[in-house]
Amino acid sequence: MEYKLEPLISVVVPVFNLESYIADCMRSILAQRYQNIELIVVDDGSQDASFLEISEIADTDARVRIIRQNNAGVAAARWRGLSAATGEYVTFVDGDDYVHPMMYEILMRELQRNKVQVVGCNMVEWDGLQKIDDNIPEYSSVVMAAHAAMEKLMLSGVVDPSLCTKLFHRDLFSQKEFPVGITNNEDLYAVFRVIQKVPYYVKASFNGYYYRIRKGSASRGGIQRRVAAEQQFLVRKKMLKEVLPQYRNIVSCSYFLMIKYHLIFSMKDKYSANERISSTQIREAIFSMEDYLRELPKKTIIEMMFLAFFPKVYYVIRCAFYNLFVK
Repeated sequence: MEYKLEPLISVVVPVFNLESYIADCMRSILAQRYQNIELIVVDDGSQDASFLEISEIADTDARVRIIRQNNAGVAAARWRGLSAATGEYVTFVDGDDYVHPMMYEILMRELQRNKVQVVGCNMVEWDGLQKIDDNIPEYSSVVMAAHAAMEKLMLSGVVDPSLCTKLFHRDLFSQKEFPVGITNNEDLYAVFRVIQKVPYYVKASFNGYYYRIRKGSASRGGIQRRVAAEQQFLVRKKMLKEVLPQYRNIVSCSYFLMIKYHLIFSMKDKYSANERISSTQIREAIFSMEDYLRELPKKTIIEMMFLAFFPKVYYVIRCAFYNLFVK
């Protein structure tokens, strides 16, 4: 091969009550064509047979290391695993997901070829039953300047917010990327902080990470929408306090887009009555941006103020505009 495979990759996997999935997850990591990895599995206080499943596989492969702790949440488990990592490069996997056997080889190739510190691939939803093609995928890659990557992360989703689809240089992380108390959008917050530290980001357009769809996961179905919205507001406020000046406008616009999203879905009755975001919550979220409004275009400021004081009228106008000009 034309590229070096020497660098060690540390793969950190937090686990909480995943006895039915963790074995498949670990096997997919250990079956990587890129063999120079250490797999650090953090049992975050599981109360089922997860530890037994983890131990059984660890007994067959010396690259597996197990850490046990009392339940502290995903962020704390990731930081615990990262603190124990010895690899020059790190990545993360959720314990119920699956990775393509070429994922880390391709990411390392792109990282070395482009001389960057972080590179990512696509995430696809997976039901656990669909067969995954193990062949070498055809793909292209794009090198983005950090400002473009931040826009695509915060505004368009072209750069997905997951830590699990990316390979990072270990030096990009500190405990600040894993704050206690954030239970929704924690990946977005960490990736946001990382992109502020790098000049470039590389996106390889292949399906490398398979996100298992299941009931009761930490990110879907297991958290009420209102609680999720409150967490998302909290994360955006935290970002606005920490964002570098050149990215402030992007984060402010992202905050406003999220507010509009929750308003529209609440008005559309997509949320149950006890999950809807109130007008007061919307107004408070907008006014919390007061210190950053002057950096936004005047058109956006006017739209935000109108939304703050007349949310129902705003919703009616938005729907009418959509029906007339978009459909």
